[in-house]
Amino acid sequence: MPPCASQGEAPLRVMSARQNAEGFLAVLDVAAGRFLEELDYLQEAANGARFEAEMNAVDVVRGIVKIPKVYLEYSSRHAIVQEWVEGRKLTDLQEDFSPESAALKKSVVTKLLNSYMVQFLETGFLHADPHPGNFMIMDDGRLCIMDYGMMTEISGDQRVAFVEYLAHLSAGQYDQTLTDLVALGFVPPELEADPEKRAIVGPVLAQTLEALYSTGGGIDKKVNVLQDQANSRIGEISDKLEELALEYPIQLPPYFVLILRAFGTLEGLGLSVDGEFAIVDECFPYIARRLLADDSPRMQGALKTFLYGKSQRINVQRLEDLTKVWHCSPEYWNLQVPADQFGVKHDYLDLLQ
Repeated sequence: MPPCASQGEAPLRVMSARQNAEGFLAVLDVAAGRFLEELDYLQEAANGARFEAEMNAVDVVRGIVKIPKVYLEYSSRHAIVQEWVEGRKLTDLQEDFSPESAALKKSVVTKLLNSYMVQFLETGFLHADPHPGNFMIMDDGRLCIMDYGMMTEISGDQRVAFVEYLAHLSAGQYDQTLTDLVALGFVPPELEADPEKRAIVGPVLAQTLEALYSTGGGIDKKVNVLQDQANSRIGEISDKLEELALEYPIQLPPYFVLILRAFGTLEGLGLSVDGEFAIVDECFPYIARRLLADDSPRMQGALKTFLYGKSQRINVQRLEDLTKVWHCSPEYWNLQVPADQFGVKHDYLDLLQ
């Protein structure tokens, strides 16, 4: 124990170390399990068949994503034989800096993002090995996704919580995200339940998320914004934050490790096309679709929160944002919007027409 450590601080450090170790082991268990699954090619074939069926059931990506056919009669646990697909690997496209490739890259980013948003928030069955070598753009414009050895599942409750979280981010309601992070398993419920501690963490979390998600561009630009914040108000309460971090360490849920990998790849590709690429902005059309098409009470609540915030009046700017998506992204609206007992969704849709 350091000489300057207080008697009360030592148990907190021990508890924090134990919690972090447990979190690391949980992540390791997930990674090890996925690695072993990758060695079973019959499991990979089953994953591919399920992935294809679930993606074809969603209008937004039907006919856009190609899954190579597996020839089971020639495959085994130790070898897999698949359809040969002609196209251009994403690795090759990334190295092409010609003016003609810029539009193609942008199209690929859109298709990849649509595909992953559907996996992430609708089917719950996520392709978790998204390195550029596993993606190919075909001559007919379809996106071929390969290698289904590493997949991860996201529960229905987690998917709804992520929509709520992204809705709050899109609306700039960063103070609401602490509740979302508790639901997602990042933050212990005890921290949110304590008004005094929430008052410390809430504003800092809000400013940090604003820097990360409302600021476009690469990590260097975001780090500079965060550094500026650290030198201002956040710096004034750093001691209190350090104490809370010891008592309530933020943990990375094991299921989220593979999700981070997927969206990190997507953001990297987006930044190669547009230096100001901001992934939350690009996700907004899909979030809008879910908010308007899902009649569950939680989604209705998220829609109301997005449009009204904390006031009793509708936010005209956010309504305009939905209107732009409605008119500019018709591929998102090939769906039946369910009725609800309050008529809430239909009122909003009338406004959007």
